[in-house]
Amino acid sequence: MCRKTRRRRAEAQAALERVREYVKTHPPKSPYQKGVLLWAASYVKGLVAEADRGALAESILALQADDGGWAVENLVAGSSTFEAFEVARD
Repeated sequence: MCRKTRRRRAEAQAALERVREYVKTHPPKSPYQKGVLLWAASYVKGLVAEADRGALAESILALQADDGGWAVENLVAGSSTFEAFEVARD
């Protein structure tokens, strides 16, 4: 492995460690954020503790409708983006 590759790998590992620390100090607030975190954790080792994955998944699955889908408002409720959103009415 060349020196440039080792340096880039070390920089990437340091960046990933900062992401892991951020996730620990800024837990997801909405079910949507929890889902994105679970998705990312399937690619980034150590992003979410194995013991916490089940609870995150269960909190999302609890919102699933009888027809198998999810209502967007249930996934993003509580987020500042959703709360500020207004539907145009005719």
